[in-house]
Amino acid sequence: GPYFTEKYHTPWGSAINFDDEYSDQVRHHFLQNALMWLEDFHFDGLRLDAVHEIIDRGARHFLKELSEKTDELEQRTGKKYTLIAESDLNDSRLVTSYKKGGYGLEGQWVDDFHHAVHTILTG
Repeated sequence: GPYFTEKYHTPWGSAINFDDEYSDQVRHHFLQNALMWLEDFHFDGLRLDAVHEIIDRGARHFLKELSEKTDELEQRTGKKYTLIAESDLNDSRLVTSYKKGGYGLEGQWVDDFHHAVHTILTG
């Protein structure tokens, strides 16, 4: 830690410390935890919740680093993994390739569509 920073705030309180002082070990913890679910527990992928609240103004955004580390895991294991980001911003950068400046995630959960369908079905 420190796992949280007062530098940024989310609707749930202080933001996770991905780019403030002492953030290297925090980033490492979250990266290794995600890779553990994929490799050790044999998950096929992860749905990353509320990524629009992951504030990281560092040289390499946490989501891009996670995607790159997942690609390395794919190379090592020969297995394909899927990272899906849930975002209120509908930011195409999430699913854009690295070559085009994106984060290289495989999909984006479109909350607007989910909310519209929920409203139609439940009134």
